[in-house]
Amino acid sequence: MIYAIATPTTGCVLEFIKHVNCVLKFNKVVSGKEQVVSGMNYELIIDASDAGGKLGRYKAEVYEQEWTKTHKLISLSKAK
Repeated sequence: MIYAIATPTTGCVLEFIKHVNCVLKFNKVVSGKEQVVSGMNYELIIDASDAGGKLGRYKAEVYEQEWTKTHKLISLSKAK
């Protein structure tokens, strides 16, 4: 199910990376969790490469509310 919803939320992560001139290259969604709230909270684990090509795992927390067209990246950090 997470892979089905990964497109809008992944787009949110990619927009953040572009906005802050982050030098990460998104590769793929590895796993994720979802929580129903007034909309949806997603926690995605993604594979991304840095400027030197080194692969790393990152955790992206995203809030999405379809009826208001809200897609908001809450946090993006190195996964443990």
